[in-house]
Amino acid sequence: MNARQVAIHEAGHAVVAIQYGRKLKAVSIDGAGSTPGHVVIDSSRLEAVLSSSDGLSADDREYLIQEIKIGWAGFAAEKVVLGYFYPWHTEDIHQINAAKLRLGNNFPSAELLEVTIAELSAQLDALMRVAH
Repeated sequence: MNARQVAIHEAGHAVVAIQYGRKLKAVSIDGAGSTPGHVVIDSSRLEAVLSSSDGLSADDREYLIQEIKIGWAGFAAEKVVLGYFYPWHTEDIHQINAAKLRLGNNFPSAELLEVTIAELSAQLDALMRVAH
């Protein structure tokens, strides 16, 4: 995994998170820790929605769908810019699966990858500015 690919991947998360009004705390491609890069987003609402035993409101459901798209956004950015992606980032897959499980195990989260690719294609300039 080279630095350019990591930067593109993390920029995808950042652009989609900003699109949905998430508060970014940090974006890094320093390679520290177990992953070559990461985006830190305020997760207080996500933690509350995932841990609640109550049914999901329409707003919570939409929030989780956005979380899945943010999770897919790194891979989507790689696909848009590089033409390919490898699902190398296990934290992203964990995020996607946690939201999917709360939505119901039959939720078609893979379809959101294609939606996210289309969204990032339309925001290519922003994606490239963040990646650089």
